[in-house]
Amino acid sequence: MSAFVRFIRPLFPAVTTNLCGTMQPTLYRYIWAATSRQQIRLCLLALLLFPLSMAPLEIQRRMVDKAIVQMNFELLVQLGILYIAVLLAHGGIKYAFNVYQSSVGEGVIRVLRLRINTAVQESRDKLTDNPVALAAAEAEQVGGFVGEAVSFPFLQSGILLTTLAYMIWLEPLLAVVAAASVIPSIILTPVLQRYINKHVQNRVKAIRKLGDQLTDAEIGKETGIARSNDLVEQAYGYRIKVFILKFLLKALNNLLGSLGPVGILMFGGWLVINGQAQLGTIVAFISGFERLTSPTRELLNFYRRISQVNVQYDLLAKTLR
Repeated sequence: MSAFVRFIRPLFPAVTTNLCGTMQPTLYRYIWAATSRQQIRLCLLALLLFPLSMAPLEIQRRMVDKAIVQMNFELLVQLGILYIAVLLAHGGIKYAFNVYQSSVGEGVIRVLRLRINTAVQESRDKLTDNPVALAAAEAEQVGGFVGEAVSFPFLQSGILLTTLAYMIWLEPLLAVVAAASVIPSIILTPVLQRYINKHVQNRVKAIRKLGDQLTDAEIGKETGIARSNDLVEQAYGYRIKVFILKFLLKALNNLLGSLGPVGILMFGGWLVINGQAQLGTIVAFISGFERLTSPTRELLNFYRRISQVNVQYDLLAKTLR
């Protein structure tokens, strides 16, 4: 296993330290300045995954309509071998994509920690323990996000659009039914997420005030306890509000996702009964629907992470400038 790791590691070049040295005004300007080459390579790998993500749907359809229905065992074996080959190719490229994406993020974390160490050593009299410790924590979150900041939404969007295009080509009316089950989540999530982000930001502010309160020796004991307790209650209240909205959004998305296959089976079944579609088309659409909902879900989760990491990057940038 050690030999395998030594063989694989040179294929994923580390992030260059000097490119990550300057904190940019915004998160994505920093990401592009620090990792533009890596992001381009990751996007090229993602391009290879688009057709390989869609190919199993077509193979499944042909296995049902051309091999099983027509009782052609030789064709069934050929398609089965092709299916396995596609899965192996997809799995290998996805493995390389994941390792490289994670290594880019970890490389930025390393560079940010080196910057924090330098800032502490050079300006020990200007920096307090609290912001230095906070910056160290933010480095993990910001650096981890950098690896997926461009390539992840590019990959998920590509899979989503490729699958949708295949569905439209295969059966436009059924594609409309599948898309109609996904669109409400796309509309609903940003609306509720704005309220969630507001409560998250308020909670972060309350916790930071609490940290300052606990280290402020000038405040009297009783006054300090009262203010600290109030901040604790505020943080608790904001977190409960986040839970209420977060799990409401999750429940609604799960419901909409469950209704999709039902609509495909009912409308698709009606098309098959009336001779307007083949059974393999329904099989392909059931599998394809998951390939619509999964990247949609990932993109919506990514949208939620951006707002949080932006806040963390701003704090980190102010500390290291």
